[in-house]
Order: sequence, then structure tokens, then C-alpha cells
Amino acid sequence: VGATLRASIELDSTPPPAPAVTLDATGLGDNGVKFTSATATIPVRVVSTDSSGLYYMRLSDDPTLDGAGLLPVADLAYQSNTSFNRSTTADGVQHVYAQVIDYAGNASALGEDVVIVDDTDPQGTSITALRGPAATEDGYTNQPLVVLNVTADPEPDGGHVEVRIANQQSV
Repeated sequence: VGATLRASIELDSTPPPAPAVTLDATGLGDNGVKFTSATATIPVRVVSTDSSGLYYMRLSDDPTLDGAGLLPVADLAYQSNTSFNRSTTADGVQHVYAQVIDYAGNASALGEDVVIVDDTDPQGTSITALRGPAATEDGYTNQPLVVLNVTADPEPDGGHVEVRIANQQSV
């Protein structure tokens, strides 16, 4: 009589939940809109769980799925902290879609995040100190407080221009 052999297999037909996707942002605008100056590679966090474990993931800027229900891009080993290589370096809205696949081959629905890429310096900026009440020339005052006029063209992507002012005595 030969040795008894046994094997087991786990049946898993349940796909993992859609991953939570978070793109790294260097700024936050109105209504929670995220901004970044990263033009080629954006850090991204992809978080999901599955009872059989997560085998790989796929990242894309296009949510179109192939006939098998997968994002038609290369497989990446699953890791929660990774980066997304953009297909363009142009400023504008950047969507990133993530899909995770478990060890049984079940694919999740898509997770998504969006960030606005803005690597263009503000345009039309100017700052002018108004002359003091007794001054006869612009740029002079005898008052410790001055009024500044600051202008900048509107940001094309809806962001804001931040102005930092320091009080330094020139040498």
C-alpha cells in the first residue's frame, strides 16, 4: 500500500473590495481639491484587504476595463505605498484608478483619486507699497505700517496664489 497523499484548495469567488486610493498632494484648495507640483511621478497610497491576500494591483489614468474586467495595464506587486507614472507632464486634472487582484484571481472594482497638477508659476504678479501719508515719492513712508497692493492673474486650474511677506531691514 502506498503513502496517502492529501491536498487542499480554498475556494474564493469573492472579489476584494475596491481599494482606497490617495494621491499625494502638496496643497489643498477650495472644497478639498488637491494640488501637486509633481509632473511625472505622483506618490500614491492604495489600501485594500482580502481574505486570501492581495497578489497584485494595476494603476491607470483610464478607467476602461478589458473583456476580462481588468485595467489593461501591467501588473504591479501589491504594496500600499507606491507611485504612479503619468502619461503626460502637462498641468491639469490627473485621475488615477487602482484595481487589486487576490491570489484566487478575483479582481476588485476600481478605486479612484484625483489631483490637479500645477507646475506653472503664477503669472501677472505684482506688489506695490503705497506711499505714506506725508511721503512725496513712492517707496517712502514715515509710518511703521504700510498698505500693500498685491495682484496676480487667476490660476488656470482654480488654485490660489499664496503671498508671503516679510519685514526685513535692508542693509
